[in-house]
Amino acid sequence: MIHSDTSSRAGTVFKSLAAAAGMVLGAYLVWRLRSLIVPVAVGGLLAYICRPVVARLERARVPRGVAIALLLLVFAVAALVAVNRIRAVMPGDTEALELRIRALYMLNQRQAAQSLRADLKTMLAAPQDPRPPDRLPDAPAARPSSR
Repeated sequence: MIHSDTSSRAGTVFKSLAAAAGMVLGAYLVWRLRSLIVPVAVGGLLAYICRPVVARLERARVPRGVAIALLLLVFAVAALVAVNRIRAVMPGDTEALELRIRALYMLNQRQAAQSLRADLKTMLAAPQDPRPPDRLPDAPAARPSSR
């Protein structure tokens, strides 16, 4: 009876270690193959969705290869339509450059206006010079040349 208790504990420990090692290996494989997971999942989903359509076409006496080709053609046309609609909305290179130039121009105008406002505020806040504007400040005395 003691012997069977020890073997069941060893079996439980072994199963637990095997499960942990399997989980670690599975996580490692998922990490290494992460770039393949999405395409395989999308392919499986498309196959799941398209199987009833192919079966219906086969019942209508369309050969399986022709049914699959028709389905691929429908997907290709749908993808082309979607891409063309997206391209119509997206600006081209020249339009994008024009938009960028206009945005930079507006930004520079705003910065220049803010700078002008700040200069006017400092000029208005500064004390006024009592001298008339036509009189220039006194020039420093000229030094005699040492030649």
